[in-house]
Amino acid sequence: MKNRIYLDYNSTSPFSKRLISYLGKGDFPFANPSSLHAQGKHSRKIINESASYIAEVFGIKLSDFDLVFNSGSTEGIRTFFEAAKIDDTVFYCESDHPAMLSTVKLLKAKGVDCESLAIDGDGNLLIEEAIEKIRAVVQSGASAFVNYLVLHNETGVYWPLAEAARLKAETGAKVHVDATQLPGKVLDWQKLDSSLDAYTFSAHKFGALKGLGFSFVRKDFDYQPLFKGGGQQGGARGGTENALGIHSAQLALEDILESDLDAIASLRDEVESILLHREDVVVVGKNAKFGRGVNTICFALKNKKADIGLIQFDMAGFDISSGSACSAGSVEPSKTLLEMGLHEYAKNGLRISFGQENLKDAKAIKEKLSTLLSKL
Repeated sequence: MKNRIYLDYNSTSPFSKRLISYLGKGDFPFANPSSLHAQGKHSRKIINESASYIAEVFGIKLSDFDLVFNSGSTEGIRTFFEAAKIDDTVFYCESDHPAMLSTVKLLKAKGVDCESLAIDGDGNLLIEEAIEKIRAVVQSGASAFVNYLVLHNETGVYWPLAEAARLKAETGAKVHVDATQLPGKVLDWQKLDSSLDAYTFSAHKFGALKGLGFSFVRKDFDYQPLFKGGGQQGGARGGTENALGIHSAQLALEDILESDLDAIASLRDEVESILLHREDVVVVGKNAKFGRGVNTICFALKNKKADIGLIQFDMAGFDISSGSACSAGSVEPSKTLLEMGLHEYAKNGLRISFGQENLKDAKAIKEKLSTLLSKL
């Protein structure tokens, strides 16, 4: 759309340049990759090549991990925790993505014990407290499962994988990493820790097609398929594989590898500086212990609820998001900001998230934002 500036990359990213070029050619793999004819073998070849590429990008050995393609992170997260039984305990944070919070509700309904872990006012996981809490469960003889949100979708707060590896090493818990926001949003996004049990991604977050996600799952993890179907993917996920979607993930990753993350971080900092010229602006997570993703600003206008702020940014030509849910004319507070203890701003939170394509419009973004803020 003309005269719009898209600043909502954490919600979904525009199609990558390589994907747009590929789609323009119109020669897509359409045949069932389980079929033995030439077209089916062509689809299978594309899947295998893209799978190898994706694993290589993340430094994952497919001798140690299964790469399971699914419909996205919601499915991937839900499936991992199918392994939790009634006598086990699942650990999560109230600031986790709704996909995990919904999974927790389902697990509780099945009788699985679910315990929340605390974060502080800057969005950091209280790791010592978490280790103590998880260790107590494991020492009682139960199995523990942990969801670890490496890069927060709303605040951009970063939890290093080294901390997750420490948590696993000191407790023996099964650790799942929600890596949905990771690709292209921290400098070392490719460096996964092979000691952890699983990583889950959604391809549309980094410029690929919607409806395609994937998980790396350790081969020694007791993976319980959510969809059994016809035995595709070695029984890990039934249903005909999405060859086009899988290849789109490869193409998008190829583009992400060429992104200038330092330049995106500089643009984020410059925009954040403009926001902080106003005394009524609070930036959330700015002082996080391990920093934030390079592209995210979560902020609140102290005296302006999120729905009003969204309207004003939208009218000025900015596409941004809110962490608060808006329905039936009312604004529900952000669960994340509440968990951080920021109760007074929980209905006011807004999020700007950048991508590579914003760099060419950096000057316009800063000028238009300054004009908008002068009128608020």
